[in-house]
Parts: sequence; C-alpha cells; structure tokens
Amino acid sequence: MSQPLLSIGMIVKNEERCLEKCLKALEPLRQAIPCELVIADTGSTDRTKEIASKYADILFDFTWVNDFSAARNAVMDKCNGKWFLTIDADEYLSPEIDELIKFLKSPISKEKKIASVVQRNYYSTELTGNFADFQAVRMVRTDTNNRYSGRIHEQFTVDNYDDIYIFTNTIFNHDGYAEVTPDAVEKKEKRNLEILEDMLKSEPNNVKYILQCLESSGKNENKRKHFAQYGMDVLKTGEKNCTFWETMGPACARQIALFLYVDKSDNFLDWTNWAEKNFSNSDFIKIDLQYIKLKYYYSTQKHLDVIKTGKDYLKNSEKYKKSSVSNNSIFISPMLYTSETHISEAIIIIANSMSKEGREEEAIKFLSKISVENLQVTSVNALFETFSLIKSEKTPDLLKNILAPIFDKENCNISKDVLSQINENIYLIFSVNNKTKNYNLLKTCSYTIGVSVEIIHSKSKEKVENLLSKIENWEEFMPLALKQALLLKCEFPKDFYTISSQRLNLLINDITNATEEIADVVINHYCNEENLKTFPQISFIFNLLLNTLFSNNIALKNELKSTLTNKFVFVAERYMTECYNENLLKNTEYINCIPNLHLFSWLLVNAFKEKEKDPLGYIKTLKEIIQKIPQAKQIVEFLIEEFKNEEELKRQEKIKTASPELLAMAEQLKTMLKAFPENSPELLAIKQSPVYKQVAFLIEE
Repeated sequence: MSQPLLSIGMIVKNEERCLEKCLKALEPLRQAIPCELVIADTGSTDRTKEIASKYADILFDFTWVNDFSAARNAVMDKCNGKWFLTIDADEYLSPEIDELIKFLKSPISKEKKIASVVQRNYYSTELTGNFADFQAVRMVRTDTNNRYSGRIHEQFTVDNYDDIYIFTNTIFNHDGYAEVTPDAVEKKEKRNLEILEDMLKSEPNNVKYILQCLESSGKNENKRKHFAQYGMDVLKTGEKNCTFWETMGPACARQIALFLYVDKSDNFLDWTNWAEKNFSNSDFIKIDLQYIKLKYYYSTQKHLDVIKTGKDYLKNSEKYKKSSVSNNSIFISPMLYTSETHISEAIIIIANSMSKEGREEEAIKFLSKISVENLQVTSVNALFETFSLIKSEKTPDLLKNILAPIFDKENCNISKDVLSQINENIYLIFSVNNKTKNYNLLKTCSYTIGVSVEIIHSKSKEKVENLLSKIENWEEFMPLALKQALLLKCEFPKDFYTISSQRLNLLINDITNATEEIADVVINHYCNEENLKTFPQISFIFNLLLNTLFSNNIALKNELKSTLTNKFVFVAERYMTECYNENLLKNTEYINCIPNLHLFSWLLVNAFKEKEKDPLGYIKTLKEIIQKIPQAKQIVEFLIEEFKNEEELKRQEKIKTASPELLAMAEQLKTMLKAFPENSPELLAIKQSPVYKQVAFLIEE
C-alpha cells in the first residue's frame, strides 16, 4: 500500500454520545484523498470501541497514564501519513474541506512544517448560537519528527510561527464546552485541574499554566476566585519574573477580568485599568476585555460608559474581522467575544443606554445594524426594553424589519430558545396588564401577530370573526386579542380549540386576572347550550370560569361571584363527566388521584347537589375541599359565608311570621337552658326534644 497523504489520529474514552457524528463528518475527507484513521481507546466502558471499529483503519488499546501527550504520541507512532491531523471525538469537521485538500496536494505542503485549523467552540450541543473561534495547531508534517508535549493541553512545538500554515475555512465544530451534564463538566474540570496544579507547583510563575488553570476552573467558584487572585499577584510581578508573561499575559488578564465580573468583585475596574495599561496592544484587551467592561457598565447602569466602551469594542471587532490572521496571539487562547451574536448583543446594550440617555435617533441607527438571527437569549429582553423606551415614529418599521425573519416560516434560522424568548416578550407586549400600549409597535407585522393587533383595534364583531378565521397559528394568538373577541361575544372557529392547553391556560389566566368584564360576558353569553356543544368548547369555558374563580388580582362583587360559582358548577359537571369514567368519579378513593383543580371542581359539584337536601353535608363537603385543596380556601370561605347569610335570612323571615305561642315557648326554653351547665346531659336532652326543635330558630343564632 502506498503511503497515505494524511493520517487522522484520535484518542477516545466513553465517547458514545458524539463519536459516530465525528467519524461520519470525516468521511468526505477520507474519500477525497488517501487517508488512514488511527484511534486509541484509553479505557471505554460504553459502546465507543464498537463505534470506532466500524470506521478505524487501526484501533488499539492504550493504558491511561494521566498524560495526554503520551496517548497522542502513541497514536502518532502507528501512523504512516505524510501529514498527521488530530481531532477529538466531540469535534465535527465542517463540510468545507476544499482548503484542506488543496493544501495537502500543493507544493506549499512540502514547505510548511505545521498547520492550524479553526476550532469553533460552541456552547450548545446543537452547534447554534454563541461560539468562540480559536486557531488550534492540529497538523504536523511527520518527517519533522515533531511530537506532543505537556501532560494536559498538549501541544506541538512551534519554533518559528512562519512555519505554520493557517487554515481559515477548515473548521472543527466543537461542542465539548457545552454542558452535556453538570456532573460531566465538573468531573472533566477536576481531572484537568489536578494535573495543572501539579505542573504549577514546579513552575509557580508560569503564566501559561496559570491561564490553563483559569480556563479549567470556570464552574468552580472557589477555584475561580483562587486562580484569579493568584494570577493577578503573579502578573503584577512583571515580565522579568514570569515565564510567558508577554505572550500569555493578555489572555490571562482577560480571563481574570471575566471572573472578577462574574463574581462581582470590587476590584474589577482596578484590574481592567491595570490590564489595559500593561497589555494595550493585545486583541484580548482591545476586544474581549472591552466587551466584559461593557457588560459591567451596563449592569451598573453607567450608560455613558456603556456607550463609550461599546463603541470602542465594535470598532476594534471590525478591525479584527478585516485583518489578516497574522499575530501569534491567535494560537494562545480563543477570542471569546468576536462572534456576530456578541456584536449584536453589544449593539442592543449600547442602543438601550442611548435611549435611556435620550439619544433616540442614535439608538435607532445602532439597532438597524442587528440581525435577529444573531441574537442570543440574554439579548432579547434588552432589545424589547429598548423598543419600549424609544418613542420615535420610526420604531414600528424598525421593529418589523428586525423581527421579519421570525415570520418567514420556511427560512427561519433562529434558535428555538431565542424564538421562545421573543414570543414571550411579544406576549408581554400584548398582555392586558401592559399599561404602555406599546403593542402598537407591532401593528405592521404580518401573520398572527398582525391579525391580533387588528382585532385589538376593532369594535365590529363581524370584522373580528372574519379576522379570527384568517389565523394560521393559534399558538401566537395574543391575550388582548382574545379579550376583545370575548367582549364582542364572537364565535370562535373550530381551529381555535386546537390551541395547546398550556398556551390556552396562559391566555386565559392573563385576561381573567385583569378584568371583571370577562367574568360577566362569559357568564351571560358563553355559558349556554349554543357555546357548549362540543367538548373543546366546554373545556374552554370551563377553564375560563376556573381561572376567573382562582384569580387573586380582581375583587368580584359578591353577586357576580355567586353567579360565577353557580355557572361554574353547571359547566364543571359536564366537563368532568366528559373527561372521566363514571366509575372513577364515584370511587371515593380513586377520585383523589385526579389533578387538584379537577378534584376541586368535582367536590364542588357534589357539594351543590347536597345544598338543599342536606345543608350540613354541604358545609362538610366544602370544608373537605379546603383540606384537600388549600388554594381553594378563599373561594370556599366565600361559599360558606354566603350559605350562612342565606340561612340567616331564612331564619329572620321565619321569626317575622312566628306566632305569639311559639315566641312564648321559646322564651320559656331559654330560661330552662340557663339553669343547666354547658354540655350537661339535661341540656342535651332538652335540645333533642321535638319541642326545642320546633322553636330552635328563635333561640339559636
């Protein structure tokens, strides 16, 4: 067999989660050029070796010796290619491989000794959203006999950076920093730190080791604070006392600043000022540090500082993107804040501060630069807050342009988390509790949101029913629109009842929390046979009434509250008998297994059946409801008080019509009762007598 052009080497252990995805991504490259794949397994206990065996040309076991270089070099020993490329199981080669193939087949591959690829570190296993790029030295020409060194964060030796060929479009998409499980992250960091701390003991002023310790301690607060302080102390001793002070120092200073910001340290600004003074020419300082300062100033509401720092960050980021990849810092540590998502977040933060400083036109100009597809979840709230602050007539069009991609159902590339956060903000805009009326910002939007705005502004039942028939996605239907449709007593299309119960309950809860009008219109219009023909209709009305009953934000008048309860019992009986088997509803043991609010509904139905024929049974069942469903206490106490008032009214009517003989008899009995101690046998005997029962209403309160 002729010598392969490229050997791909891997070390693996328990990589079942990601290995096959990694190896499949390598297939186009292996088919395009003469390639071999060599894999060393360091002690897997899952399906890793089974998966590897389907792809590897050479698969062997390597006993782990707590040294990554030893394992990597063992793989290199079994490789035969002219070039060696290393990749990890949680990395996935991007489909753009032309740059790599062209290099390996060109004369320049005989001149260069080493090469770097783009390691794109994502913070999501979906490989979406935020990422940080890093030029990772991953390829070496095998005839140079270059070997890995370092027990952890192992590297090839680079004597001359001119020997490196830098790939700019060959990308290893890495999801290893995504929190697959918190336990796995903690275990990995603990393993790394144990090795690194041991190395640091032998070279306590080695800034490279300090940086690696910082990068491996982010999830551990105690370690994070320890190495931040340790790093500050060492860096301040100066270049003469440290190894790698000039090369690794800026990245180390950046990482320390990040931890000081995260931990809300009082000396954050003192440290960043020191870092800017001592490493002023580094991109880690001009870009990453400025971004961290931007977030700090925004969190402390120093808006003028936000604007100044933010503009510096954007200017330096733009220069960085346009510049050729040439300085040595690109091999030291990832630039953390150069992605489009970070730039978009910075723009939003700057615009937000501008609007709070009254610089609305400037804020609008800034916002026009962002794309919603580059947003991250943490930016969405600030974006919508900024929209609400800006009063300009240009705002609706600006908002429509920015949000346009979310209405393009076929070509929407926005992550699910960001979409969810956008929808939540739009929902809040349409909330009936929103006093600012800023739903007008969305009046020019299309799809369900635009229709919702039209409904809100319409006073015609016929027009609203026509608009309701045009809605394609009921999950985007908004509370104020539902409120308006209910107040106009509209008939809802069948599709309306396909809305998810979670979304429907959210809508119902919003509108019933805010207005007494809804209770009135539902009672007097929707609680009739015409609107209770199908189970979805019954379910909708049931939930409307139930949410209104349990709403704590409105104080219904007693008369309306009483009518509401009676209507609810009427609808609840139909709902429960449709939902549950008759035998279950009759079983006193199993009935307690149904959801609390359904149990409340059924017990209330039964209590009302007892009200006339067994008043004591009615009260007993109501008190049982409080025991089983404490959140129903307010409702039940109202019903008990109402019942007492009704009984007292009946008693007063009977007193008015009582004969003189009964009144005289009652007075005689009152005198007799006073002669006996409370709970005495004689007293109890009198109360059980037919005579007493005949006049009890005249004696007892």
